[in-house]
Amino acid sequence: MSDIQWTEAQRAAIATIDRSVLVSAGAGSGKTAVLAERCAHLVLDADPPCDIDELLVVTFTEAAAGEMRERIGRSLRRRMIDRPNDARLRRQLVFLDTARYRRYTPSAAAFSIDTLRRPTSIPRRRFSIRTKPAS
Repeated sequence: MSDIQWTEAQRAAIATIDRSVLVSAGAGSGKTAVLAERCAHLVLDADPPCDIDELLVVTFTEAAAGEMRERIGRSLRRRMIDRPNDARLRRQLVFLDTARYRRYTPSAAAFSIDTLRRPTSIPRRRFSIRTKPAS
C-alpha cells in the first residue's frame, strides 16, 4: 500500500478481496482515495491479481469518472518508485492510459447507455434508446 496513513477500516476496505465491500462515509473522508487504492491493490498486490481492464468502476458523473481514473493512475505510479522494473505494473499503466480502459470507469449514465446499446438477442424494434421525443 501507499505511504498514506490509512485507518484500520480503510485498510480493510483496500485489502479485502474475497467479497464485496461497501464504502460509505461523509464528504472529504477519503472514499475516492480508498477506492482508487483498492483498485491498485487488486491489480498489483492481490493474490491472484487482476488486470486493470478487468475492473469495472462506475461513478455518478463523467467528472468523477475522470477523477477516479486519475487517482488510480496516481496510486499505480506511486508504486513505480519502489518497483521500477516491474513489467506487470508498466503494462497496467499502459492499459490505464488507453482508450480501451476508459470505458471501464464510466459514469452510471454512460455505463447504462453503453450496456443498453450492446448487441443482444432482443429484437431492435422492441428496444430503442431515444435522446429526444418521438415525432
